[in-house]
Amino acid sequence: MHVYNNPINTFIAGFLGTPPMNLLNAEILEKNDKLSIILDDMLFTLPIEEMEVLKKLKGKKFILGIRPEDIRITSKIENERMKKEIALIEHTGNELLLYTRALDQEIIVKSPRQHW
Repeated sequence: MHVYNNPINTFIAGFLGTPPMNLLNAEILEKNDKLSIILDDMLFTLPIEEMEVLKKLKGKKFILGIRPEDIRITSKIENERMKKEIALIEHTGNELLLYTRALDQEIIVKSPRQHW
């Protein structure tokens, strides 16, 4: 579990887990003393507790790893630019795998079946 939760590199991050971790090209932006992650045309403000760790990445491109089970789908859309189309829904029994794209990168979301 330690290696799964704290992979040492992108190979391990993408190798462990089914489906594999989403590895997305991103960048950190600082504005008004707040850090945000830029992913495609989306901007995500970071919680204060994460800012100190990520300050060293400010202005640099990096790979953001997000496990499919850590992404939540909601019906509330606060920003029209954040709308993404689900291209494929894969039924795996008690879970669904939802496939979408951002910045020409595939994103996989693992969701409990009862949410649909």
